[in-house]
Amino acid sequence: MTQIINNAWNSGRPGSWPSGWLGSWPSSWLGTVLLAVAVIATGSGAGAGCTKDHCENDTHCRPGEQCNLDTNQCFTPTTDAGDAQADAGDAQADAGDAEPTDCTEHSECTNSLEPVCLNLSCEPCDNPAQCLDKDVDRPYCEGGQCLQCTDSETHCTTSTLSICNAGTCEPCVVGSSDCATHHSDTPVCLNDECVQCTNSADHCNTPGPTVCDSTTNTCRPCEAHSECDYLGGICDWDTSECMAPANIIYVDDDTGCSNAGTGLSSEPFCEIQAAVDAVSATRFTIHVADGVYDNITITDKNPLWIVGGPGAPTISQAMSGDSMVLIDGTSNVKIENLVIQDAGGAGKGVSCEGSGLIPVVVLDGNAITGNNGGGIYISSCTITLEANDIYLNSGGGVDLSQSAFDVFNNMITLNGGPGTGFGGVQVSGIPGTTVFHSNTVVDNQAQSLVVAGVKSLNFFNVVSSIVDGTATPLLSAECTPSYSYIGDNSGGITGTGNIDTIGNPDPGLDSNYLLDTGSPCIDTGDDTGSAPTHDFEGQLRDATPDIGADEYYP
Repeated sequence: MTQIINNAWNSGRPGSWPSGWLGSWPSSWLGTVLLAVAVIATGSGAGAGCTKDHCENDTHCRPGEQCNLDTNQCFTPTTDAGDAQADAGDAQADAGDAEPTDCTEHSECTNSLEPVCLNLSCEPCDNPAQCLDKDVDRPYCEGGQCLQCTDSETHCTTSTLSICNAGTCEPCVVGSSDCATHHSDTPVCLNDECVQCTNSADHCNTPGPTVCDSTTNTCRPCEAHSECDYLGGICDWDTSECMAPANIIYVDDDTGCSNAGTGLSSEPFCEIQAAVDAVSATRFTIHVADGVYDNITITDKNPLWIVGGPGAPTISQAMSGDSMVLIDGTSNVKIENLVIQDAGGAGKGVSCEGSGLIPVVVLDGNAITGNNGGGIYISSCTITLEANDIYLNSGGGVDLSQSAFDVFNNMITLNGGPGTGFGGVQVSGIPGTTVFHSNTVVDNQAQSLVVAGVKSLNFFNVVSSIVDGTATPLLSAECTPSYSYIGDNSGGITGTGNIDTIGNPDPGLDSNYLLDTGSPCIDTGDDTGSAPTHDFEGQLRDATPDIGADEYYP
């Protein structure tokens, strides 16, 4: 009967009910049937009111009713005493009465303004731990949002993602102030990356002027005078910083110079001697521009530093018999990067003569050539010779008399002649310490039966050096060689680490006296730790240094 009633009710067409159906039933049923029809029509009764036996959502129910998803039955919402919420009659929040569930985990919250799931609802964040729990790449909470960064310097540390913009690390913009504003140590944008410098003048000038390394784009100490051309042209070896122009005396023989001037870069002296005379206790460094200058005399200048600039600044003009550079008195002098040549008569290239006082002289990186009376003459001075090219001096190469010396990385070649008393090097009287290390002394000459290479009347050590040539003998018996190539024509020479010249009759040099491929002098020099760190050309020596002034590089 119930099925018949429901079918008829749902059809909405009473006329479709079976004819005579009430008259065919017992009279005792009639009241019950009419009551059931009335209940269905009014929607009263517990659990009643569904338009169908089963509902899946509220559209399956009558207006004002809801579908209880726990029971899949339509119901009229009421308020109960269990939780004061409209529900299906129980005291629990459920699909029949609860607020809609936004989320169960953070990943379901895709709105950046409500990025975290709190109490089943997507909400703004209120502490970084929530953001870190959601996404390790956006661990910072600010303004309710989870961000990749809030500060460029501490949060954007990847070189190409260094600027924090709207909570995201992004590349810097070339030409902008991004890097300068947010990264004081790397204030310049280059190829999307904040770097320390792109040029020395703009970015490495203060404090302590240094140079911009073009490979690393970082400011580093200067290593060559040429790196300081943007400032004053001189690298101060004591501080490894570029020297301020105000502390330099300039010499330039071009138009506009004056020997009566100030020696500033805007008003240079015409001659080196004028600059030497102008030296003071606070201004004692001289920069010499390319040109040809007269000989100089240095007396009681302590300190004095003369540096040749780019090109080949040359001291060449002198009266016959005068030395190109004469040093005496209490002078403490360093001369770098000059060409010192063509002294006539008995004139020397460089002459230091102490008389009771002991001048201190350093010659570094000079070319000393064509001097008739000899390349270098040192008497009663303290001398350091480093990386000089001493060649074609007809009176001999280097004459050291009664002087302490430190001689290393020098090329001493083609000096002397058939009538000279020595060829490459002569030592007589050693009042102090001596070092003779990593020199190339080759193809020098002297008169018959006179030592043409390294001649000495005193005992000293010749270390990691090449002494070779056709004129013999090449080395005095007073000299003790080690880790060296001594190419005397009579055969090999004994001693620690020396090359056996019987088996290696050629030191393997090219036309410029540099080591050539296959030379026995490669990797066979002094490896006891006393070798110079660099060679004649300024190249680094490795852990197994080569013999001679040159370190071989393929």
